[in-house]
Amino acid sequence: MMANKTFVIGRSGDICIEDESISYKHAVLQLRDNEIYLRDLGSTYGTYLVKNNRPIRFYEGYVQLNQVVMFGNITCLINSLLEQVDQAPFTFNSINCA
Repeated sequence: MMANKTFVIGRSGDICIEDESISYKHAVLQLRDNEIYLRDLGSTYGTYLVKNNRPIRFYEGYVQLNQVVMFGNITCLINSLLEQVDQAPFTFNSINCA
């Protein structure tokens, strides 16, 4: 994992997710000393952690590699996002995000 990098997730970000439920700058994913920090940027449709198949509103905090998250209506695994960050900007869609 890369250390101390920041990536904007959104329709207009380092990690681009093309969906109308995604804000242009939806969230920030930061790699901090081998930990992963996720922060919602006040997005319209929100950021959620999925636990026990239920979305739980998430504003900011540390997440795990295998964590399932929702950005608006799009469900992703954190590790799926991180597998592509060395190619940022990278565009996700509902097919390759989950």
